[in-house]
Amino acid sequence: MKPVRPIEHIRRDLATAGAYRERYLARPSGDPLALMMREANEQEIRVLESELKQATAGELELTLLGPAYESHQVGIPLLTRILGNLQSTFRAVYRSRTPSGSVHREEATLSLVATAPGSFKVVVATPPAQLDLLEPAPLADQAIGEIIRLFVAAEEGQAGAVAPAWAAAQDEPVLKAMIRLSAALAVAQGSTMVRWHGVNTPEQLVRLRKEDAKDLVLALAGQPGREVVQVTGHLELGQDRPPRIRLRTAEDEYSAKVPTELLDRVKELLFGEVQATLIIDMKTSPTTGSPDTDIELIDLSEA
Repeated sequence: MKPVRPIEHIRRDLATAGAYRERYLARPSGDPLALMMREANEQEIRVLESELKQATAGELELTLLGPAYESHQVGIPLLTRILGNLQSTFRAVYRSRTPSGSVHREEATLSLVATAPGSFKVVVATPPAQLDLLEPAPLADQAIGEIIRLFVAAEEGQAGAVAPAWAAAQDEPVLKAMIRLSAALAVAQGSTMVRWHGVNTPEQLVRLRKEDAKDLVLALAGQPGREVVQVTGHLELGQDRPPRIRLRTAEDEYSAKVPTELLDRVKELLFGEVQATLIIDMKTSPTTGSPDTDIELIDLSEA
């Protein structure tokens, strides 16, 4: 196995190969030896560029543990929910840390780079970092780091002490994305092992039980008048614009707003039995002073 090299060494070799490229291009193209050396140099540049890309990207490993995954099988809906919510949370936190408040899609898109046996393991990589932003840490490292810190707090039984302060400092899209990710991990059977190694950060290892993830959901949503509930019922379309769903359970009926990222999942599961995670906000109407309830869909899966 090729050893991991410092980024500055890779950049130095890449610069040297680039200088050789200029020399080889200046030689007559009919010279067989020059053509052979040019091709070898181009191959070396491709290898170095690939090595640099890997060296400037963090790696996050998720392992689902428990009897349900020991056959190295996992339901596609569960896996896509976890990975989709991880991507949404990463992008929301990343965007919140940029001075402009906006990002290009490629800047904040995670990549699935490997799966492996175990119970069930997937590896995702952050986008390659801009090298001039490596100090103190790339934005991608900072964004994943925030998520990992909340996982660590939950693992240590400190979600109630850490999550409310974090939630109070976040914009609503960031908070709701983190609640969705935690809710997805809370319904996974067994536990989730998370291993994170950033570009210039030490490796962190967290084991999050489903009970820990549930505690994190409740702690994040713990402001007065806000409640997170999981219900099972029949899914219907409430209205098109803005999109709302109607969820009929044995005891109650809920009308909930649908965020854009969940529209496709709603269409797939429409008219079926589903399990939904809802955020219920109790508010006071600013015009009438009467109590008002605002419900938003956070997660959705087939029952």
